[in-house]
Formats: sequence, structure tokens, C-alpha cells
Amino acid sequence: MKGEANYLNQWIFSQLSVSSDKDVVAARPLFLTSSVFGEEAYGRCLRTFKTRLGLDDGINLARGDLRFLVNVTMSPWPTSPDFMKTIVKDFRAVALEGIKRCIKRNKLSPDVHGFVMQGVDEIYLTHIPMFNMANHRWQLVITGNLPPDVVEYYKKLRSENPGVVYTLANMEKETLENLLKPGSSTKWRLDVGIPPPGAPPLKDNIELSNIRVIVKESMSYAALETTYPDKMPFYLYGNKNEVHLDHVLKAYPNAQISHERVTLDLESDLSDEQLRKGVVVVLDDVFENSIQPLPLDNDTNRVLLESAGLSLTKGAVHSVSVYEMYEQYKNGSAPITTGKVTIGETTFANWPAVNMDPADEEKEEEHKHKH
Repeated sequence: MKGEANYLNQWIFSQLSVSSDKDVVAARPLFLTSSVFGEEAYGRCLRTFKTRLGLDDGINLARGDLRFLVNVTMSPWPTSPDFMKTIVKDFRAVALEGIKRCIKRNKLSPDVHGFVMQGVDEIYLTHIPMFNMANHRWQLVITGNLPPDVVEYYKKLRSENPGVVYTLANMEKETLENLLKPGSSTKWRLDVGIPPPGAPPLKDNIELSNIRVIVKESMSYAALETTYPDKMPFYLYGNKNEVHLDHVLKAYPNAQISHERVTLDLESDLSDEQLRKGVVVVLDDVFENSIQPLPLDNDTNRVLLESAGLSLTKGAVHSVSVYEMYEQYKNGSAPITTGKVTIGETTFANWPAVNMDPADEEKEEEHKHKH
């Protein structure tokens, strides 16, 4: 809940302050400033305050700093009934709009879920997640069986179009939980990348059976870390023939980076069971905390994978340490092995969708319809 409290206060502040040349002073009914109670500075006092606000019930701990608002509206008659009534009315109107945004961000409902396809011998699917939308706040990697005719068609596409990313998505809106249920009757569609609205699929009414979950990690605020990891971690999974990577998402904002068919050169090989269950590989020469937010193209918001300090393009070689779990890396445990990883030909990287705020998108649509 604290994450949404900070989000709400930050949004209210953006509507009742002038912080950029795009803000219109005359459109502000009143002005507020904003500041932060730092967890390190306020300690137990802040914890008590969060509890009194209902943000910390003793079970679900509200970690991190807390943003608050300060009224800076000045008047020689601050207790004048009309003056106070006007301030309260204007603030309430903005706050209620902000609350509607929070509800939209946190309402669980059936939706369309896109998955990046990895592998040819065995198909792996990495969920395209979203930090700001409850329906999609999961980093998820699964595998399953496609019908033989779909597999052959997919292999043909891959051989004819090397380096192209393909995706699967459910055709009818559904929750992630129901998509993963054994015996699910969900029908899927096959596309190139993320298809634009209304685009016909390459193939539809596809069945996906025997779904097995490899990675399922919450991306809700309570599950996130307050800082980026020092070095860049990835989930690594696959089989002896094909191994894939998916960037570990533990801090916001961030990018999904999914590498297909990387090459490993480790001091000791990973077992079939380790590859099947998945492990965590840390790029020892990519210092994530130093380069976040990741470099983006100013026009397209494309992640600049070729940037110095990142270098996640085809053929790039990185020194790595391998751990059974992410927590073992974080607590300083010794790696199970070390070595090198070489990036393969096909990579999916996405920043806009992963960090998109659905409330902002809705406002943009309303603006388009009005004009």
C-alpha cells in the first residue's frame, strides 16, 4: 500500500505544482510542495507513522521512504471559511482523480498477456510484465507444448527470419492465474513482436498444453527492492542444446531484456536439472546500479543495448557468476560456478510497455477523442 500512497502523493504534487516549462501556472487551483520522510533518518518514528496511516499492519511491512505533501498557499486570513473551503474543494477534486488512477492501476481483471517466444527445440515463453498494472505485475517464464503443425510452422518462420522476435498471446482476455491452470482451454495467437491493435495474427486458435512454470516472481511494490542490484542478474534456463536469459526485475523503472540461445563457457557445467529448474547468472562486468535508468533512444525509447557499460548485443562476451537463486547472490553467497556467456542473435528488449502507467494511457485516449 505504501507504494501506491507514494504514487498518489507524487501525482497530486505533479498536478498542484509547477516543475517544468510545460506546466500552466493558471491551470493550478493551488500550489503544494512535496518532501520525503527517509526510512534511514526517521526509523521507528516513520514505522509508527505508517502504521497510524494504515500503511503497515505489522504483517505486510511498508518498506522504504514515504512521500508527503505540504500546503504553501498563503493568505493574510488563513482561517477565513471561504478561503479554507476553496482550498479543500480544489484539493479534494485533484485527490479523487488521483484515487481513480490508483484503482485503475490495481484492479485485477482478465486481460491479454503477451509472451516472448524463446527456443526452437523446446519452446520457452517469457511474460511481458508491467510494474504499474496489477494484471501484469509478474515476472514469469513458462514452457509448454504446442501442436506439431504449429511447431513446424514456427521453425520455418525462424529459419527464414533469423533474429526476428515472435510472441504468443491469449486471444480472449483472461487472468494469468487461469492461463496457468492445468487443462486450460485458452486459445493463443502467434505474432511478430508486439502486434499493433487490430493486426491479424500469423496463426490463431493455438493450444498450449503441459504448461510448466520456471520463474514466477511478483513485481508488486512490496516485492521490489529500493535500489538496483550492483551487477546485472538474469534468470538462466533451458536445456543442454539451448539456453536462454531473462533480466531479473527487482527495481523500478526497468527494462525487460530477454536473450535467446546464448552460449555458455563455465568452469563446471550446469546439470540438466539445474537448467530445467532455472538458475541466476550475474554479469560481473555490467554494473546495473551505475547505469540505471538504462540508456534509451530519445525518439523511440528503445533500450540502447550497444551502449558502453551494457553491451548486450549479438556476440558480446561477459564474465559471469552463477547462483542457484537470486537471494544467494544478494546475501553474498559463493557462486556455484563462474565463466563466460556470449549473447546470441535474438534479443527482445522493452522499456515503454514494462513501465507504462495505464492511467496515463487512458488520459491520452480521452484527449485524442476530445480533439
